[in-house]
Amino acid sequence: MAAGEVPNFSSWMGEEEDACKALTPFQVVFPGTHDSGSSMLTGSAVIGLSSGLNALCRVPCFRRLIGRWTITQPGLSIHDQLVGGIRFLDFRIASASRNKRGEEELTFILIHTFMVGYLEDALREIVRFIDSHPTELVLVSCIPYNNIDERAYQSYVEQFLSKHACPASKLSPTTTDAGTTGSHGDSVGGDRGTPSSATTVPSIYSLTSAGHNLILIGNPEASSTPGDSTVWLSKTKLVTGGPFRSLSSVEEKQDLNHQQLANYSSNTATEKQAVELYQLTHTVTPDAKSIVKDILTCKTLISHADAMNATLPDFVSSRLSSQHRGNIKIITVDNFITSDVVAIAKKMLRDRLQSI
Repeated sequence: MAAGEVPNFSSWMGEEEDACKALTPFQVVFPGTHDSGSSMLTGSAVIGLSSGLNALCRVPCFRRLIGRWTITQPGLSIHDQLVGGIRFLDFRIASASRNKRGEEELTFILIHTFMVGYLEDALREIVRFIDSHPTELVLVSCIPYNNIDERAYQSYVEQFLSKHACPASKLSPTTTDAGTTGSHGDSVGGDRGTPSSATTVPSIYSLTSAGHNLILIGNPEASSTPGDSTVWLSKTKLVTGGPFRSLSSVEEKQDLNHQQLANYSSNTATEKQAVELYQLTHTVTPDAKSIVKDILTCKTLISHADAMNATLPDFVSSRLSSQHRGNIKIITVDNFITSDVVAIAKKMLRDRLQSI
């Protein structure tokens, strides 16, 4: 994908200043990508395959064949995605014994069955973007694989991102009497808290104005900076849409998304407050039977992604009730370049501003 083909929504949060001054990170919708680093194959199979299949994946033709179901953001660098308006990044991380320069050193790689890149490159692209777009707030979710040392990879991430990362303590709401302002200064709406109290966390504008342009989602207990100074928001705050299921059709995935969101919407306010970031995964991974059929018809994961993307506007506007829409905080898609996810997120941001 040529850089010129990426739509330019690089400063859309800054352009929505009124909304960003009024809303917190728990009230907006972050447009996101699924397996964000998976733009091209850069190494052999890493997870999910038997040793025999791992060996077969070293054969170029077989590697390309399996790779059809690995690439989710074809040709799009992390910087491309951020310029295109994406504000939630989903990184799947494993460790490697050699760095990108071929030197023997513990390093970390991005994976989606195959190695799809070095974590270092992705982190540098995030810093490059934030340095030139100080009004934007980006969520970065890190999911470790192959039993890697969480403290080690989180420390590695902090080396690059801690300068811009928001301390998690700033995102912990301060409960106050109704009608008063808490210690973080920005009142919020929505269903968080109880009728007899108000909860306050900083607005997006307050965070970015203070140089806090990143929210890191991981495991605070493994952080190298324990306590109130940790920059990791607990993964328990993020709902990924329920158990993973391979499906054979877009319609099945829409039905599953709808049911999972309905289940979450039926939770009490207290239960919702415990998991404040509901992630709608508007993606589809074909089941084994469908993949065999796809191979025979030369269909790929991107074909499924584009079909799924085409349903997103109608799914959000027609199939979801206002309560369902109100609970969505993140929407992730494959091949975001063919999706309306950024435009939908911006519209939902404006709708939420009008509702408070």
